[in-house]
Parts: sequence; structure tokens; C-alpha cells
Amino acid sequence: MFMVEGAGPYGSITLIKAVQLLINEVLKKFVQECDVQRQSFRDDKLWKPDCRLLYSMNEQNLRNLYSSYVANERGRGIKDNSCQFMVEKDCQKLILADAKLTGLNKYHVTRCFVMSKMSVVEESAPDAVLTYKKLQYVEFLEFLARIAELYFEGSEMEELQLHEKLEYLLDELLPLVNAKRVKQVVVIEEFSESDEDY
Repeated sequence: MFMVEGAGPYGSITLIKAVQLLINEVLKKFVQECDVQRQSFRDDKLWKPDCRLLYSMNEQNLRNLYSSYVANERGRGIKDNSCQFMVEKDCQKLILADAKLTGLNKYHVTRCFVMSKMSVVEESAPDAVLTYKKLQYVEFLEFLARIAELYFEGSEMEELQLHEKLEYLLDELLPLVNAKRVKQVVVIEEFSESDEDY
């Protein structure tokens, strides 16, 4: 058994105990902070009624956009001829090369890609590494929302609600598939009091 000896608060401990302490007392808080940020974005901003409505109203156009990048470089690398997912390279092509969104770079796209990924349940499975490289449709929707947040960061439009930022972003992206954003129509009914109400 390997022992670590020291004059610290733990005295002599095994290497396994030292690694457990490192994970629990140092590393775990960083993982929790990252996870909280990832989940709080989803809970507090993304899946609110206004964003859900925007995505619902534009679902067909968004699916067309997604599908056009799923087909990008199909048959090369990890994308076989029957693949049904995007990869990070497709996201970079969409945001940086095709839409040419100013102020964003590869780092921003990578960050949004990674933060949009769902948890992989069994990371020890042989195909788990590939799962991290695939962007499913629902993850693509979150990716777009995170790009919208970053795109307007530091601008006069930074204070807009997420669904408003997404509207502007979709106005930039949907023309790539010859589509336009379906706009929300707000109906305000006027009520008048009639003689019957008196």
C-alpha cells in the first residue's frame, strides 16, 4: 500500500484517500459551478414560453437548417453516409463561414457547442466519445440560443430577452436555407362596455 506522509491537516494517508480529497475538496466545486451555469441557462432563459413558442413557430425552417448542415461533409470523418447529426465543424461553418457573424470566433462556437451537449449517461461505453462529438437537433436549438447570447454580449442589445435575441439570429441564419422567420403576431382585443353591463 502506498502512503503519502506529510505534516498537513490529514497526516499520513493513502494515495487513494489523497486523490479522493483532491476531487472532493478542490475539483468538485469547479465541476458543480460549470454544471450549474449550464443548467441555469436552460431553466432560467432557454425553455421559457417565449423561446419555446419561437422555436415551435419556426420548427420546419430550423429543421431544414439543421438538416442542411447534417449533410455537410457526410461520408467523411465520423460522419458516415447515413449520419443524422451535426458536428462542431458544421457549427463553425454555419456561424463563422456561412452566416459570417461578426465578433464570434472558433472559441465561441466551441464553447457554445460544448455547453449545449446533454449528459452522456454511460461514459465508459465504447461509443461515448463519439456521442460527445455529435450535436442532436434539441442540442442544436440550445446551441443557437447560446450563440445568440454571445453574439449580443457587450452591445446595446445585450439587455434584450433571449427570445428577442434569437429572433435577430434567426433572421441572419434562416436565409441560408431560403427561409424567413415566422413572426409572432400579438393580438390585442379591445373590450367595450355595453349597456347590458350596467
